Amino acid sequence: MKRRPARTSRIGQSFHRRDFHHQSHVSRTGQPCARLFVIASVAVHNYFAGREAHDPKAAEAIFGQARHQFMRFSPSATSAEPALPDPIPAIDDPLTGPVHSPAAMRPIVFTRRLHPGEHRLLERHLLRLDTLSRRLRFGNVVNDTFVARYAETSLDVGGLVLGLFVDGEVRGVAELRFTTRDGDQAEIAFSIEPDFQGFGHGTRLFGRIVDAARNRGVRRLWLTCLTENRRILAIARRFGATVKLFGNEATAELLDQHPGQGSLTREWAEESTGQLIALIDRRRRRLAELLSPSAGASTQALS
Repeated sequence: MKRRPARTSRIGQSFHRRDFHHQSHVSRTGQPCARLFVIASVAVHNYFAGREAHDPKAAEAIFGQARHQFMRFSPSATSAEPALPDPIPAIDDPLTGPVHSPAAMRPIVFTRRLHPGEHRLLERHLLRLDTLSRRLRFGNVVNDTFVARYAETSLDVGGLVLGLFVDGEVRGVAELRFTTRDGDQAEIAFSIEPDFQGFGHGTRLFGRIVDAARNRGVRRLWLTCLTENRRILAIARRFGATVKLFGNEATAELLDQHPGQGSLTREWAEESTGQLIALIDRRRRRLAELLSPSAGASTQALS
């Protein structure tokens, strides 16, 4: 008996044929938001539905095809917008992590902005950093009390904090802090947990925070770190930053930054996709809690 193909596969393929054909027209009209949101919504839905149907390869193929077309919408950088390298290395799938891991075991990876009230996510991430990682992040050894106080106030001050989520938990953070009143200069900082370094997450976060800075009118972007933090300095050089060494400290500076259609579209695509996946993940976790045996036992006890 021939096996009937999964419904999600037909939905994904038919959606691709019917709607992606007109994406060039949408980009010319300048009204991409509704169509792009539908593209992201259907792609993410198909991805999770395929995983639940125990067909992860088909689901990831559909999602990869959809995201490829989704990112093709991003117009080429204008002359006023400095060119950026690809923020996602070839070894990483945009949502599912390193390609060398088995498909069914790949984590779900995305980035999104952390909002006030989510300081616990930031705090848990910073507390998981080892002594070396904390020293590279803050320039000195800090204790848990300092970390908790820092996380509690970081999301309430002017700036932007991006979280790198791996299976629903923050494993990396990029921070943008304005250093002038008119907001044309800003400092950036990064932290990634040791077990999640070496997978291209730092490059991804760097590209996201540079786009965010450009789109908010930042012209001069810089970071200060220890000279032993060779990874972040290498990433900064890849993005065209000028690196200068001063004893045991180093600075990386990006000048003459301008927003463009590319940076605006990339940020919108990443942020909307991340928010959508976070929403689906919260609902999935909530449903799992309601269906857990402990939840059923507590309901019977109340009755």
